[in-house]
Amino acid sequence: MIALYIIIACLAIILATAALVALTNLYRQGVRLRSLDGGRSLIGVHPKDYLFDTSHVVTVFCQGNGASRAQGAKYAGPGGMIVRLDDAPNYRLDHVYIENSPRLLYNLYAWPDLDDIGYGVSWWNPVHWISALAHEVVLKMGYNLRGMRSRPHNRPTYINVAGERDVAQYLDAVRQCIATEPTRRIVLFGTSRGASTVLLAMRHLSTDERGHIALALVEGPFDTIRHVTDWRFGRAAPLVRWAMRTFALYREDQASPLEAVRHAEFPLDIPLAFIRSKVDTVVPEECTRPLVIALKARNHPALHELVLQRSHHSRMSLDDARDQESYLRFVYDLYARYVGINNDKNAACSSVMYNTTSRQAKEFMDSVNDHLSKVDDYVETQ
Repeated sequence: MIALYIIIACLAIILATAALVALTNLYRQGVRLRSLDGGRSLIGVHPKDYLFDTSHVVTVFCQGNGASRAQGAKYAGPGGMIVRLDDAPNYRLDHVYIENSPRLLYNLYAWPDLDDIGYGVSWWNPVHWISALAHEVVLKMGYNLRGMRSRPHNRPTYINVAGERDVAQYLDAVRQCIATEPTRRIVLFGTSRGASTVLLAMRHLSTDERGHIALALVEGPFDTIRHVTDWRFGRAAPLVRWAMRTFALYREDQASPLEAVRHAEFPLDIPLAFIRSKVDTVVPEECTRPLVIALKARNHPALHELVLQRSHHSRMSLDDARDQESYLRFVYDLYARYVGINNDKNAACSSVMYNTTSRQAKEFMDSVNDHLSKVDDYVETQ
């Protein structure tokens, strides 16, 4: 029992330290960015330049390690996204948004959060309240996230870092999306752990399922856990991997993204785009490039890559105005090429995608529409 308390205390200290480091970095990077364009927009182009009818698109988003699904708000534009909170009775929906985020993703599909994220904090559990504080600091203070009524917390013992559990849950979401939205063009998007999860999941899609996927976007994926931990932690990497094996669900023999893209079953008929940054110190370029090299060796016919210059790992969509514009143009061109766009600005919508039959849905969406009408009014004034 004493050993358990020691482990919990160590985890709490690690999470608290991470929260303080994140707050310092985000504040230093964010003050400069929020000052651009009066705090309304980071990019040097009009918002209308990237508006198009998105009614035929739905995105299945997968977040980075330790992050909640609300991380998707960094890519969803001022219209935001729906987060589904399954720990609440009959589950609950939150509409979250970041006012100055770029619109890189459209109609994010609402599906249950990954197992390593929980809601409804138990204050007697230090892991809960320390990690809830970290989420509060990073999301609400660091990114100026709005609309999140619940406090997510981490469940460290469920962490598997793009392991079987993450991949299975993401595959379930993709297949549910195909079943409920059979006429829409599906975009797969993941960041960091989520990006690696997307690559691993793609290998398991059937031929029929692949036909529904218009595009896959992966931001900052790693090739193998061993490679990325060696880069990040140096001599301490074996200890980190031991802790992940011992106290979480990571396994040394779990499939890696590099193995997945080299596998004969990995689909080469789905357009695939990589986003990485020269200043990424969490998943350095050296841990992403082997994936691109492997796919080039297999002559992937629709392989694309964007290299950002000044944006850090957790803020690739927000860190630098010039990088953000490059990101927007890159994604817009991919949509034009593979997804199909309608440039009728009147048809362009700021809607958010949700998947629920809950009786709460109508009341909830009525409140969302108030915010979306304000977004539309803002766009019309640009």
